[in-house]
Amino acid sequence: MQRIIWVIILVLAMKVERADAQVIHGGVVMDAETKERIVGAVVMDEESGKALAVTQGDGRFTIPKSKYKRIRIVYLGYKALETGMTKDNRYLIHTDNKLNEVVVTAQESKGLTSSSVIKRQAMEHLQPSSFADLLELIPGGRATTPSLSTPNNIYIREIATGNSNYSTSALGTSFVIDGAPISTNANMQYMAGAWDAAATNRDNTNAGVDMRAISTDDIEKVEIVRGIPSVEYGDLTSGLVKIERKRGGRDLGFRLKSDMGSKLMYVAKGWEWDRQNMSLNVSADYLNSKADPRNRYETYKRLTLSSRLSKGWQGDACTMRLNASIDYTGSFDDDKVDPDVNHGAEDSFRSGYNRYAATISFSLKTKRKLWMKSLDLTASSSYEYDVMERTRFVQLQRMTVAPLSMEEGENDAFILPYTYTGHHET
Repeated sequence: MQRIIWVIILVLAMKVERADAQVIHGGVVMDAETKERIVGAVVMDEESGKALAVTQGDGRFTIPKSKYKRIRIVYLGYKALETGMTKDNRYLIHTDNKLNEVVVTAQESKGLTSSSVIKRQAMEHLQPSSFADLLELIPGGRATTPSLSTPNNIYIREIATGNSNYSTSALGTSFVIDGAPISTNANMQYMAGAWDAAATNRDNTNAGVDMRAISTDDIEKVEIVRGIPSVEYGDLTSGLVKIERKRGGRDLGFRLKSDMGSKLMYVAKGWEWDRQNMSLNVSADYLNSKADPRNRYETYKRLTLSSRLSKGWQGDACTMRLNASIDYTGSFDDDKVDPDVNHGAEDSFRSGYNRYAATISFSLKTKRKLWMKSLDLTASSSYEYDVMERTRFVQLQRMTVAPLSMEEGENDAFILPYTYTGHHET
């Protein structure tokens, strides 16, 4: 009797296994328009994303298990199809003619002179730390690791770079922010005397604007003119960089960027009053960078504050707009030799650049045909306070005499000691 029971159980198990094996789901994948069979389409479980089968040469596939209720069919150039699982069905998939997102880095202008325009979308894609990072977006620009331990200058239409005797630019490329140029006429500070890597590598005399000091988070659009700029921008010997900053909006903006060498924090807020056609934008930016993350003695810091007000008027004959802004820029460069490896002596270099600027501009555009189409008036003023300090531990090999008098004739001199600490301030 027991033997008969075991035989019955074995026969039932074989029937159940055979019935389960017969539950095979499958079908054919076809193009929805041409009804052509798709070869190589992947069939996946919609819930887990696990690949279950690949369509064969006739477009068919089979799934020997019935626990998959919904499937997802994907094929390159076609929209993914998510549907329920049925036995021996036709699955029609449609072509995907939609292009993916395209990020335009720089656009060439169609004016009389050659220039490149960089808009906000490209800047957000790049996530820059300073204006120097944007140069890789223009034609011929290369992606490089940002170097914030030395001045960053732009060279356009120049024979030689830096302070070479063959440089064709007197005061560097001109930067214009919201219609007001950044003056570099007083940028003549440098450290004279013995060659010192910390001071010499940071010499920015006659080189123009140091792009490290320009924050990019407030910028809406940049136009880099590589050809000959218009006469309205003054007597330029080199190229021109036109910067337009954001105005209007009610958003609260915040950006935090951290990498191996730098930390950046930016916060901004905008207000708009529609009835008065007026807007106000305020922002603050702070950057702390190290040339080498392991060296806390060589650092660069930047602090920028900005407040921008805009007011407009609409008339029957013309439209008018008044823009005003107040800005502060602080750029601080420090370099110091570790006292533990310098026998306790101090070797350091420090530079501080502080710029306060105020700009007001008025624009008028006529709606009727008159002798004047538009009028633009801009007034700007800036105050800069720059200081350089250098301290060096000096060891002499022989007796050295240092004159102290600035008058001609015989005068007493001072014999320097063999070791001393010198301090130089400009």
